[in-house]
Amino acid sequence: MKTEIWAHRGASRDEPENTMAAFEKACKDGADGLEMDVQRTKDGELVVFHDEALGRLTGDPRQLKDLTRKELRALRVANAHDIPLLADVLRFCKEQDLRLNIKLKNSVHLYPGLEEEIAELVRDAGLFSDRIIYSSFNHLSIQKMKSIDPKAPVGLLYAGILHEPWNYAKTLGADALHPMLNSLQIPDFVKHCHVEGIRVHTWTADEDAHILAALALGADAVITNEPAHAVRLRESFVRDPAAYRPVLRELGLEV
Repeated sequence: MKTEIWAHRGASRDEPENTMAAFEKACKDGADGLEMDVQRTKDGELVVFHDEALGRLTGDPRQLKDLTRKELRALRVANAHDIPLLADVLRFCKEQDLRLNIKLKNSVHLYPGLEEEIAELVRDAGLFSDRIIYSSFNHLSIQKMKSIDPKAPVGLLYAGILHEPWNYAKTLGADALHPMLNSLQIPDFVKHCHVEGIRVHTWTADEDAHILAALALGADAVITNEPAHAVRLRESFVRDPAAYRPVLRELGLEV
């Protein structure tokens, strides 16, 4: 089974992250999936935006949760782009042959009820569970998401080095681990996960060596800011893996 390429907040190296332009570009680039972040406005609208504070992308220092949807509409990402509603992104994705990684941004602000609201929007959009995976750094939220939609895959996001995380994932009823790239250094990490029926979706891989390591180790998905480049590299690797032996040997890997 080939490693899928998921666009991190869309094609975020080429277009402003988590905007419709970034998602549309990722589709054109041949990405297999989109990764995005979901938060809730003051008046209860679900929007796609990564940071809790709006300053980095819009210049407004306030917290997203403290603004209404109408107030957000007055802001622009990178001076040009609207902050999209989750419902709009779901409608767009339904027309594409893409997997959708919906990341719940509820580790700082917990947004009570966010799980039910997202699941309802996904159902209303007519997207089936095989097209969706939910992830979060808030693992309690992921457990709740699984109880709400048992058929939908869920993934545990984390950045540190965990002891036997595949067993931890099984304990929580998770279908996948979403580790930072550093976890791929653990001997037989992907193999251990696969033996336990846990998929591996690693982030954020932009450098050739990191993408190639994920491909050679058999990760199920690579989350990247540059999907076009990752797709080309995957195609080249699949055609002639032996050509990449020198690079992989430097990483302690063999093909």
